[in-house]
Amino acid sequence: RDHVVKPATEWNRRSRVLDWLGETMSGSHGWTDPPLAWSEVWDYVPGDVLPMLAHRLAESPSARLPDDVTEHFRLSRRAAAMRFIMEGRALAAVDECLGSTGIRFVWLKGAALRRQVYPEPALRPMQDIDVWVSVDAVPSAVRSLATIAFRDCWSSAAEESAGIPGARLASESFPRVPIEIHSLPGSLRSLPAGYVKVLWERAVPLEGTRGLALSPADTLLHLCLHLSRHHRFALGVRPLLDISLSASKWRDVIDWPTWCEEVLSAGASASVWLPLRLSRSIFRADVPESVLASLYPGPIAGRLIELAEEQLEDAGEMPT
Repeated sequence: RDHVVKPATEWNRRSRVLDWLGETMSGSHGWTDPPLAWSEVWDYVPGDVLPMLAHRLAESPSARLPDDVTEHFRLSRRAAAMRFIMEGRALAAVDECLGSTGIRFVWLKGAALRRQVYPEPALRPMQDIDVWVSVDAVPSAVRSLATIAFRDCWSSAAEESAGIPGARLASESFPRVPIEIHSLPGSLRSLPAGYVKVLWERAVPLEGTRGLALSPADTLLHLCLHLSRHHRFALGVRPLLDISLSASKWRDVIDWPTWCEEVLSAGASASVWLPLRLSRSIFRADVPESVLASLYPGPIAGRLIELAEEQLEDAGEMPT
């Protein structure tokens, strides 16, 4: 795309707000007032991280919020809770439907993360529900979901031409909560087929559901690739929050040396290093320094950060 130079003052203001946002989310230095007036802060804090920000502020006994700001956050959390109820009904219905048929399925991204790494499930907004099934199970999954009024509303010609079956389903019973059935998630298509098979086979049970989730290490890999390779950082900063919460929660669970070896062997070092580096910069992700050193892409690193920051700056809010 054409390169557009943004006014330095605008970028500086946004950077200051994001720096404050990261400190507040991490809780590492207690409460500090935002660097701009609250009326301006809303211009730079994405709506899809507001519920989590509100949660963090509610946890801080020293937070000093004007009444109108408190009301803004209250409405944000209320909207998130209402959305969560709709999403929860759809998730439960899909879980029961696929689970009762014996189809092996893996919940991806928000459907799993809200249970695994967020303090409360409603704090993780979703635009749709992503489910990974085997290629052979796609027709069965679509037929099964049709019994609870989910109908095919989209298919990807690119996926079909590449021989990758999948479907996007919607239901009037669960408005605004479409489901995407993947036989090969787009974020993983650049990985060696044998490695993708390993990720599928070592998926683990997702507590409270009949389905599975990627292992902690594989979840972190998927989140990084989803943001960098699949969407090229055009989703805003909320995916970086996912990465930060995941890396921080599973810091002592992931075998980092083995994980780095796998990432390097898969040829994904730069695509993983960059999201990790940005998530640590913005949201203070607890990523070991040795991991960033192992995956460091070399002299191109600075330019990669610049390009990613440009994309993040231009991105609209698109919860996934």
